[in-house]
Amino acid sequence: MQEMPDHYGVDWMIHFDFQPGDGTRYDLVCTESPYGGLLVIANESSCWRYHRGDRLKFLCGTFNEYTHDAIWNMLEATIEGDY
Repeated sequence: MQEMPDHYGVDWMIHFDFQPGDGTRYDLVCTESPYGGLLVIANESSCWRYHRGDRLKFLCGTFNEYTHDAIWNMLEATIEGDY
C-alpha cells in the first residue's frame, strides 16, 4: 500500500495489474470511499464502488459486463475486511 499525505483525506490506496486468463488485462486503482466500500478505477476508463460480498456498482465511464465480472471476481478473492 502506498501512503498518501493527510491533506488528500485518503488513508490508503492499492494498485492491481492482473490477467484473469481470458486474454484480457486489467489495471485497477482502489481506495476507500467516503460513502462506504472501495472506489475502483479500472483501466482509467470506468469507475466503480465495491462492497465486499454484496455488489460492484458502476458509477461512470464505459460499462462492460466482462470488466464488471473480472473486477468482482478478483476483489472478492483478494480484498479482506469490511468494504
